[in-house]
Amino acid sequence: GEYLVRRAFTKIVPTAHSRPNRKTAVTSGLCIIAGVPIISDQNVTLGILWGGKLLNHDISIVERVKHTVSDDREYQGRDVCAVTIFLNDVRISTNVKMANGKSAIGTLVSKEVYNHVIISGETWLKRAFEVNDWYIKAYEPIKNISGNPVGILGVGMLESMIKDMERHALWIFLGITLGGIALSIVICSFLTKMIMRPITSLINATEKLASGNLRYSVDPKLYPNEIAVLG
Repeated sequence: GEYLVRRAFTKIVPTAHSRPNRKTAVTSGLCIIAGVPIISDQNVTLGILWGGKLLNHDISIVERVKHTVSDDREYQGRDVCAVTIFLNDVRISTNVKMANGKSAIGTLVSKEVYNHVIISGETWLKRAFEVNDWYIKAYEPIKNISGNPVGILGVGMLESMIKDMERHALWIFLGITLGGIALSIVICSFLTKMIMRPITSLINATEKLASGNLRYSVDPKLYPNEIAVLG
């Protein structure tokens, strides 16, 4: 249908860190296809019911994944979770926004991710640049029925949010540590005064006795046991 042709058309947007691309648009479609055999009462295959769903410019799957991963949370006005479906290296469905607020459909995956996922057919699990920001990403190759990579499913969390969480956790840890040190100092100071006060009193008493004042006395009941004996 003409409607599907128009939907499959995706204009390519130049993107930082992407591999060189001479094309200006994508006209192919990435589809989820299902085939079901039509079987007669005599268990004979009469035919196949064959249908699919075009993923270009359809964000329903992307939104479902985002909701599952992050419960639609936002951080500083941006979605915490970035979900993208690529046809080869071109975004055809995504919740990622460009700096101007428009959808990032048509932008390209980074060259490093393309080589790792499409060329090598391996999963990517680390930091990656996504349109205009850094994410902790997982990229999985989308393979056709022959097992060849034809696209990428990318899911990631906003790196700035994770770093802010790390900094926040570090400050909490430092606060607890410094608070514990301060409390220890207060307790040690209190215990030191408890011990030094009776010792100072005994020193004063000794000085009185040494000066000839034999009537000077101390009250041992005010001191801890060992110091009371000394008193």
